[in-house]
Amino acid sequence: MTAVQTHNYITKQFSSLTFEEKRHIYCWEGARVPRSVSALVEEHVPPFDKTKWLPICAKKENISEHELEHRWQTINQLACDLGHETHAFMERYSGLQTPMTPQEQAGIKFLTFILKEYEIVAREIRMYSREFGYAGTADLLLRHRKTGELALADYKTNADLFKRWAMLLFPFNYLENHPYNHYQLQFSYYQIMLEEIGLSITKRLLAYLKADATYKIYECYSFVDQLKTHLIERSKLIPDYVAW
Repeated sequence: MTAVQTHNYITKQFSSLTFEEKRHIYCWEGARVPRSVSALVEEHVPPFDKTKWLPICAKKENISEHELEHRWQTINQLACDLGHETHAFMERYSGLQTPMTPQEQAGIKFLTFILKEYEIVAREIRMYSREFGYAGTADLLLRHRKTGELALADYKTNADLFKRWAMLLFPFNYLENHPYNHYQLQFSYYQIMLEEIGLSITKRLLAYLKADATYKIYECYSFVDQLKTHLIERSKLIPDYVAW
């Protein structure tokens, strides 16, 4: 299929999916979808024990716990705002808009580079898994200009992609718990939804947009088989896990 045909096909396949931006709620055929890709990825991440680590880190930095907690909240909010603003800019970018941040500059450089080899099929693709009952939104679906192969791409603006804390939870307890591995799982959850409608994804490209206005592309591994097995096994333990 051409890029246009693929876009139209995806739009038709997920036409029953709606999304409420303000509350971040997906609905499929009018019924609320109980789980998003973000929530599924969080299931593989060990919870952060603030009561344990806040006093330890505060003592290490020689500041009060209140001050450190406020700092953490501020850093998290600024990072979240930067991510949302960058994604919004890249979603509407047509070549005419002026970038306002280094990350937006980096995003334009990434697009300029990648579009030599690929063409854009769709931006902000909202998808739903009929088999496993979850939904999510990917930044970009690309089509190789020569081979027609499809690739997923996502923009990321983390201060540090590889800042590690412990290990992920079973069945990925052999993977370090850092943002890059979270995103590898995220890509695979996206891929499952596209494969369900008959599309084959050959690459998963993480576009890391840096604070110095440069970018780096990381090609992510597919955990599709492991995630499918995990979702099926969970449905056996929790009967309503797949079909909510």
